[in-house]
Amino acid sequence: MDRLKKIIKHTIINYQHQSILINIDILKHIIEIHIKTLGPGNQPGKQTDIHDEFLQKLMLLHKTIDEHIETYDKRHIHKL
Repeated sequence: MDRLKKIIKHTIINYQHQSILINIDILKHIIEIHIKTLGPGNQPGKQTDIHDEFLQKLMLLHKTIDEHIETYDKRHIHKL
């Protein structure tokens, strides 16, 4: 029974990780659409910089979460 609980917990954690990453990707995509909608000539210089900075932060967040998953949360399977 304990093994089944661990498998279920692992499955839930994997689902949560994937949901987090998918939502970051969706947010990034919507921001890119927003930037294209505004058009390059319709954005003051500072607003363009803010959009670029925000996208960079999202990509860094995505990378940081990926690294966290790989380092701490991935199921470690050892040979017997």
